[in-house]
Amino acid sequence: MLTRSNLAGCALTVAVVCPLFGPALVSRGQSNGTATNAAPQTADWPAFQKTVQPFLAKHCFECHGDKESGEVRLDRFQDGVALAKGWETIEKAMEALRKHAMPPKKKAQPTGDELKPVLTWMETFVARMESRDPVNPGRVVIRRLNRTEYNNTVRDLLGVIIRPADDFPSDNSGYGFDNIGAALSMSPALTEKYVTAAENVARTAVFGVERLKPVRITHEPFIVNYSSWKATVKHVYDETGMSLPGALHHVHRFPADGEYVIRGVMRGYRPSASNPMEMGLWIDGKLIHEAKLAIPESAEMSGQATEVRVPVTAGDHWLSVTMLRVFDGLPPVYKGPNPANTTAGFGKEDRDTFISIVAVSGPYAQVLGPSQESLKKIFTCGHVNGQHDAACARKIVGDLARRAYRRPVTDKEVDELVKLVAMVQKDGDSFEEGLVLAIQKMLISPHFLFRVEKAPSPPTPVTGRERGEEKRGPDVRPISDHELASRLSYFLWSSMPDDELLRCADEQSLRKPVVLEAQVRRMLKDAKAQALVENFGGQWLQTRALEAHVPNRVTFQQFTDYTRVSMKRETDLFFDHIIKEDRSILDFIDANYTFLNQRLAEFYKIPGVKGHEFRRVDLTGTPRGGVWTQGAVLTVSSYAHRTSPVLRGKWLLDNLLNAPPPPPPPDVPNLDEMGVGKSVSVREQLEKHRGNATCASCHARMDALGFGLENFDAIGSWRDKDGKIDIDSSGTLPDGRSFQGPQQLREILKSDPNAFAECLTEKMLTYALGRGLERYDRKAVRTIAEQTAKDNYRFSSLVLAIVQSMPFQMQQVNRGTP
Repeated sequence: MLTRSNLAGCALTVAVVCPLFGPALVSRGQSNGTATNAAPQTADWPAFQKTVQPFLAKHCFECHGDKESGEVRLDRFQDGVALAKGWETIEKAMEALRKHAMPPKKKAQPTGDELKPVLTWMETFVARMESRDPVNPGRVVIRRLNRTEYNNTVRDLLGVIIRPADDFPSDNSGYGFDNIGAALSMSPALTEKYVTAAENVARTAVFGVERLKPVRITHEPFIVNYSSWKATVKHVYDETGMSLPGALHHVHRFPADGEYVIRGVMRGYRPSASNPMEMGLWIDGKLIHEAKLAIPESAEMSGQATEVRVPVTAGDHWLSVTMLRVFDGLPPVYKGPNPANTTAGFGKEDRDTFISIVAVSGPYAQVLGPSQESLKKIFTCGHVNGQHDAACARKIVGDLARRAYRRPVTDKEVDELVKLVAMVQKDGDSFEEGLVLAIQKMLISPHFLFRVEKAPSPPTPVTGRERGEEKRGPDVRPISDHELASRLSYFLWSSMPDDELLRCADEQSLRKPVVLEAQVRRMLKDAKAQALVENFGGQWLQTRALEAHVPNRVTFQQFTDYTRVSMKRETDLFFDHIIKEDRSILDFIDANYTFLNQRLAEFYKIPGVKGHEFRRVDLTGTPRGGVWTQGAVLTVSSYAHRTSPVLRGKWLLDNLLNAPPPPPPPDVPNLDEMGVGKSVSVREQLEKHRGNATCASCHARMDALGFGLENFDAIGSWRDKDGKIDIDSSGTLPDGRSFQGPQQLREILKSDPNAFAECLTEKMLTYALGRGLERYDRKAVRTIAEQTAKDNYRFSSLVLAIVQSMPFQMQQVNRGTP
């Protein structure tokens, strides 16, 4: 039998084997052999003297001359040799001019006629210098599976739906994502969690979830003052009650397949002449139970309840408890609004009834034993019901190890696992107990926990000199087909390669363009591509933060748990639609459609959407369009109590315009909150804030963009006033372009599709590689964006260009590696 001491010994494997990979670790900043080519470029010098130098003298030398502002000197180019050596400084100047970050707003601004020839020369010069730079695909450090990847991998490896990594310490993020190798550290606490998780996962896979003792968990509404909310918020009548304020919604995790008692409790009272109230219990949008309740005629009689016992599968499920047909059975004097009148509010007769609690008890009649999916994935010998022959152990552990390690396994590795099975059987335990021990060993192996890319002996790495380059760059090599399969699967699925990907890798055919494209398109259509929506999209758009974001509950009473769930669902469905329908990535900026249910349609003031089901809705004629006007994004880019043009402007610069502002300098004074929305607007306070010269240059870009979204309040609802102050949603960008409101801002955002394509490319390439991008990656970024543009910016074109790129398919090899 496996004991804790056995496990502790196995756990040492992690600590002992991982240092073997130590030499492979390369810090993010390492760029072996990437020094710039300093060969004289005399042909560039005359054009520089004629076109660029006078411009720099007029607009830049005051700050970037002998003052050396920002450690950038632009007055040191005396000849072609100095120009070639300092081309990266020219590149910095080009980016600042292109993004209108310089000259500072208070300085004289260059005209378009002045700027255009300077940028044209700089772009040509930088592109030529970059082409001489040694090829460098960068090096991805060995990295462990993050929590999401761990959960998904054990699910696909063993068919278990438990989520053991949810109990792991939180993953650190880098460059905006939590799959960055350099940020995924190891700790003794995490090592201990791995040991515990391995035992739990292995036993669940082979024997099923252990018998659980029934427990009761209750969930309460998000709102603080229900009556106050209903008195101030208009709602469209909904017979199901799903979209009405009296409902209670919660996502509940059921630990095992079995039966559960779902109980709803109503508070409040109704007129004595009314017919009984009706309560509905729902799971995942399906009505599972409805009941008539006695009429509570006073607050003392409040607390009517109903419950139902139903079978539920393990995992997360959306629970809802609603008051059905709230107007049915009211006496004529209390009929309130006509249900057909979609603009009327509810009367007092409905103002004091709401769902106060949903409670879940269970599991009862728990389904025991392993799942069919687990049996299928483990017992590949075909003997699911026992009667294993001598070859079964080797077949089973060999197949599992190959999939767990995501590569072919050696005879030695399989022998060691088979010996564990035999050892357990020799001690008198069952074959299945032996498999549990063997699976545990796999799950704490660094070959499972880490994604390792090793440089093989053959073939010889391709060197910069052999490519005929003037200056030798780092040695590079193609990653193996199995490493490519893992890069693909963890990029698109946040999980291990499936059998088809591994088969292509085994056949050494995955790198063939036609095979690779077919696999990418297959993977994007697979249900597991939802991981790209949740993990890449949730971090790029920052909507993951919505779960923990708590707007002021008194000021923003429309923001309930149902509102939160609906907002997140809208953005997820929108992103998923772009993937599945292979839409243009420009839809993120300018789509005239979204996905709404009745609750969110009411919130957006869009008529004609009834019911809790989400459906595609045309946004023509509304102020919304694109992901940046969706409630989830607008909410997470606000403070809990008010909007923030700074946060929203920064969000747009970071995530759509590829022009992230630098971090704020230290000791910057905070915005004066006193009087905002009462005697002074946020705009006026920010104008005072920009009076600080240190803040002015960055805020000129951020604030102007953020002002264009001021008509959306801190939870994304449209408004014309901020308290008593009229909203001014106009803005002027540093390049002189002006706009009024989100519709005109959208025209500016979509006027430069290449900037957005490069921005999304940088984000997605960072996520796909699991490392931050370096200067030498810029050429790859531009190439990927250009290829995407040629195919009308289709989402699949972006993904294909990334997986076909040199950084994705190649690896830098340390000098001296055979």
